[in-house]
Amino acid sequence: MITSIWDVRSGKCSHMLSTSCGNTYLAWSPDGNSFATKNENDVLTLYDFRKMRAAKHPYKCVGQGFT
Repeated sequence: MITSIWDVRSGKCSHMLSTSCGNTYLAWSPDGNSFATKNENDVLTLYDFRKMRAAKHPYKCVGQGFT
């Protein structure tokens, strides 16, 4: 699956991220330098946006929490 990241100022796709299965959630860090995805297999992956690669090993999600 491909996840596209769009630049809202230019209206163009700025990055494309290839993943093994569909991402169901994506959340940005407050500083915009990293983001996390959770896929349909409940795997959470942290990414470094500047390098466009996984910053940490994937984690299996075992529950949900809200802050």
